Amino acid sequence: MTKRFEAYVTLAATYPQSPLIANVMIRISDHFYRDKNFDVAAQVGEKFLEKFENHQYAPKMAFRVGQCHYKAKEYVRAGEAFDKFAKIFPDDTLCADSVFWSGESYRMANNDRQAFPPLQQVPLGLPVERGGQIRPAAGWRSPIC
Repeated sequence: MTKRFEAYVTLAATYPQSPLIANVMIRISDHFYRDKNFDVAAQVGEKFLEKFENHQYAPKMAFRVGQCHYKAKEYVRAGEAFDKFAKIFPDDTLCADSVFWSGESYRMANNDRQAFPPLQQVPLGLPVERGGQIRPAAGWRSPIC
C-alpha cells in the first residue's frame, strides 16, 4: 500500500463524519479497482452509494460498481447493478451504457431471458464502441433512457 492510500484509510476511520469522506471513498474504490481487486472496489462503491446517494459522483460510482462485478466475472450481480443504475439515474449520460452492460452481463451469465430485453433497448445512435452494434435491427422497443 502506498502512503497516500494509507492516509485515506486513516482519515476515513478517524473522521467518519468529515465532509471529505465521500472523496476519500471514491479514491479508495479507485485504488482497489486499479489494483484489480474488484470485490473490494465494489464493496466500497456500494457503501459510498448508501451514505452519499445524492453526491455529484453517485452515478459514476454506481456505474463503477457494475463494472467491478463484471470484471470479477460476477455477471448476474453486474446485471443487477447496471439495472439499478438505469432505474436510479435514468437521465444520466451513462444510462444507455448501463442498459447495454446490463444485457451483456446477463448474456455472459448465460441468462438470455434477462439479456434480451435490455439489449433491445440500447438507443439508436449509440456508438459501436459502446455497444451500439449488437442492438437487433428490427423489433426493438423504445429506449428507457
